[in-house]
Amino acid sequence: MRFDGLNNDNGLPMENHPLDELTRLQVVRNYLFAHLTPDELAIVLRQAEARQFAPGEGVFRQGENAAHFFLVTSGQVRLYRISSTGEEKVIDLIRPGNLFAEAVSFMGGRYPVHAAAVDQVRLVSFAFEDLNRALHDSPGLAFRMMGGMAMRIHGLVNEIDHLACGSAGQRLVYYLLDLLRDAPDPKRIHLRAPKNVIASRVGVKPETLSRLLARLKEPGILEVRDEWLIVHDEARLKAVLDDPASLF
Repeated sequence: MRFDGLNNDNGLPMENHPLDELTRLQVVRNYLFAHLTPDELAIVLRQAEARQFAPGEGVFRQGENAAHFFLVTSGQVRLYRISSTGEEKVIDLIRPGNLFAEAVSFMGGRYPVHAAAVDQVRLVSFAFEDLNRALHDSPGLAFRMMGGMAMRIHGLVNEIDHLACGSAGQRLVYYLLDLLRDAPDPKRIHLRAPKNVIASRVGVKPETLSRLLARLKEPGILEVRDEWLIVHDEARLKAVLDDPASLF
C-alpha cells in the first residue's frame, strides 16, 4: 500500500482542483445532496475540492482523524481492514457517484477502516469542519442532509441482511445484481477490481469466487470475458437469491 505523495495529517494529496460542471452534477445527484435547495447546494459546493489518486494510493488510514468525507467521481475505492494475522478484508468497493466516510465525519472521531484507490481515481473531498459551520448557520440544510442520510442507512440495513444471512453464492449474486443496477449497459458488468479484492468483498477465497462464477456460467446465465461479465438471463440470476440450492 502506497501513501507516498500524501503529505498532510489526513493522508490527503495537497494539490486541489476546482470542480468542473460534470463533477458538480455528480454531487447534486448523490443522496446526501439531492434534496437541497440551490442556495444550500451552493454552500456545500464552496467547501468541496477535487482530488486525484493513482492506483494503489491510500486516501486515508484507519485511526486517522476523520476530517473529510468523499464522493467518488471516477474509478473505485476499496475500504478495508487488516486482521490480526495480516489478512486484508475488503469492507466495501465504492463506485462512482457514491460517498464514503460521511457518517464517521458527521459523528466525529477517527476513520474505522483504510481507504485506497483500486484504479485511477477522482474524488470530491468535503472538509467537515467547513461544512459544519454551514450546517450551524442553516438548520434547514442540516435537517435535509440528515433526512438523506437516514434513507441511505435504511438501504444499508437491507444490504447487510443480504450479506450476513446469505450463502456464498447468494452473496455473489447480490453483489453482481448491485453492479448491474449501476451499469450503463443492462447486460454487461465491468469488474474493475482484481479478483482477490472482489472475493474479499463477497467474503470468499479467490478460488471459491472462480468456482461460483463457473456455476453461473454453466447453465448460460452469464458469460465471463476477461474483466467483463455478460448477463444472458437476469431473471434466472435473480431467482438464485430465492433458491440458491438450485445452482450452488
